[in-house]
Amino acid sequence: MNEVSKQQEDLMEYFNSPGKAFLNALGSELSSWKNTLSSWTDAVKDTISAFGRRMSNIIGGWIRSPVEFRIYDSQERVTGLVNGEIREEIPDSTYDAENKVVIIFDAIDSYRYELVGTDTGDYGLDIVLGKEGVANAFLATDIPTTTAALHQYVIDWEALSNGEEAVTVQIDADGDGIFERTAVTDNELTQNEYLTITQSDTKGDINDDGNVRSNDALLALRIAAGIMEPTEYQKRAADMNDDGKIRSNDAMLILRKAAGLAAPGKETPANSGGQITVALTEFHGVAGESIAVPINIDDNTYGLAAGDICVAYDPAVLHVVDISSELSELLVSNISEPGIVRIAFAATDRLRDKTIAELQFNILSDDTSPLTFQSAEFYQSDASPIESRKIDGKFTSWTIPSKHSALLQNFPNPFNPDTWIPYQLVEDINVTIRIYSIAGQLVRTLNLGHKSAGIYISKNRAACWNGMNEAGEPVSSGVYLYTFHAGDYIATKKMIIAK
Repeated sequence: MNEVSKQQEDLMEYFNSPGKAFLNALGSELSSWKNTLSSWTDAVKDTISAFGRRMSNIIGGWIRSPVEFRIYDSQERVTGLVNGEIREEIPDSTYDAENKVVIIFDAIDSYRYELVGTDTGDYGLDIVLGKEGVANAFLATDIPTTTAALHQYVIDWEALSNGEEAVTVQIDADGDGIFERTAVTDNELTQNEYLTITQSDTKGDINDDGNVRSNDALLALRIAAGIMEPTEYQKRAADMNDDGKIRSNDAMLILRKAAGLAAPGKETPANSGGQITVALTEFHGVAGESIAVPINIDDNTYGLAAGDICVAYDPAVLHVVDISSELSELLVSNISEPGIVRIAFAATDRLRDKTIAELQFNILSDDTSPLTFQSAEFYQSDASPIESRKIDGKFTSWTIPSKHSALLQNFPNPFNPDTWIPYQLVEDINVTIRIYSIAGQLVRTLNLGHKSAGIYISKNRAACWNGMNEAGEPVSSGVYLYTFHAGDYIATKKMIIAK
């Protein structure tokens, strides 16, 4: 027993030993009923009736092998057997190793009851709350277990006393840290009821074939992307982290389970608190063309392993025809709804590529269309969320007149031997570019002819100079000037040939 509580002082005064009389009386009752859990409940109730009125709250728990039994309070302090070691951290508590009993004398907190299998077999569990001489009990009988299996019980005592189903049971059958099944029961759990629970709602087994494999993770991604409407069973099986939602992090946990990997730890990741930037780009084209728009992340130092993305666009201007990805991880996309692209992806560990996917569009009309992230949720390899900053993109047809004509800087610069000279036109007009040496001598004239109003900034639309003079001879290294003529608009910029 850790501390001397007021209740124990009362007992000391009454029985001349803190809590000893209660345990002695309980031990005497247990000696007659050691193999019968239901009778053990009566033994505890009788003992509480005799001595428990001197205490405000008592919780007692008793088990029959082959398991370790312990109780955790809300501060994660534990009393019971942990890896073969007796621990008595909860104030006013004790563990009786001979009878495998945990007693908490001033039970005013909320508690979690855990049993970890030490062998293959059946266990029995009885948990009793005594309050002012009145006992309320939960009983589990002949529950199958195996080595390392973790069974966790949480009890709402007030609801249980009103006859409600108020005991939540979570089952991690293989001890990998993932609870495959969760159920709620009343004040008694029998072996048949337990078997009914374990034979259904297997966490991760979405297709209900008795195995957890990568195809289950694929189904979880299809649910996350809105392609597939899950049944109630599939909702329970796919929601690996029990947050009431089916997302890519659930698919990632299924992948880990299928690969035989343990559930990721809950410790804070080394780069926790960081932020990932996900970006689309501004892009151009003309009606009838096809374009590819990448979804990029700026860095992956925060262990990005899964994500759910939704992008909106104008379906009158663009039509998405495909989603491609170089990722070796699972990726599912949904393009069935006009104007919306949904993507869900998952891996067992962090991604190695900065391009998540490419959106393939057909351009329907020479207009503009926003590319907007309606949502972008990302997760680390421990399934915890990562904050993200979203940069939207935009499509603009090359044919849309700009607000004014302009000459832009050549690219690349410096260059050898080819460079491209971008520009934009506010009206349909003849265009000429003249290239001069730094001394003012004319080197080359590029007659581009009549050009429609629009934007000419890509390699396939901008003017190109191959570094030759009018005689077809390569010019020497140095600084050159290029002058742009488009009607009344004239502009000049510098460029450098570096050989």
